[in-house]
Amino acid sequence: MISNEPQSIVAAIMAKHRALVVLRLLNDEEANGSINEAVLSDLLDTQALGCSRARLHACLRFLEQSALITTTLVGELVVAHVTREGNEVACGRVGAPGVQPFTPSCLY
Repeated sequence: MISNEPQSIVAAIMAKHRALVVLRLLNDEEANGSINEAVLSDLLDTQALGCSRARLHACLRFLEQSALITTTLVGELVVAHVTREGNEVACGRVGAPGVQPFTPSCLY
């Protein structure tokens, strides 16, 4: 089982926020539900949640195992696609373990 809980408390909190931001980005109207890993990486950087490619892949695997996204491989790029469940978490309708809860005061 893949967890979204790294060892340090700082890394654990950042991982939860990163998971939420990925879902929120995928849920954005302009994304149309799908974004490739290169664009996700750039967008995470804008939220001060940038990370290595390996850490981003781990986040995407966690979200996929949690049924919040699906992924496809296009060439050498992973493309993430939000699921209905992921949409509900992104909008704050439901919570998900390992994902920071969305609230109306959330800045993401």
